[in-house]
Amino acid sequence: MPKLEQAQELLHHKLAEIINQEVQLEGVLLTVGFVDLSPDLKQANVGVSVLPDKFYGTALEKLRRVSGQIRSRLAKQLKWRIVPHLRWEIDNREKNAAELEEVFKEIDL
Repeated sequence: MPKLEQAQELLHHKLAEIINQEVQLEGVLLTVGFVDLSPDLKQANVGVSVLPDKFYGTALEKLRRVSGQIRSRLAKQLKWRIVPHLRWEIDNREKNAAELEEVFKEIDL
């Protein structure tokens, strides 16, 4: 496995762990869906899934507010020379897949 993929997997695991501990939103399930790390390790796009959907905005706002704390914990745990800047986005892949599956079912009828 290439080093960039290993770094992405490790970052994904650590982010999921830290978010579970740091980001508390009442009645909201927040999970890390993907991490896309730039080749220079300076940027990471982090896709998060939020359930229920109506809390997307609240979840992104909270994540952006605590990004500094999350990066600080990452620095301590990973001990990388560079800790990437985190850019948060909504991961709609599962929702889109479910919608496509419904369309395919309709086509088969």
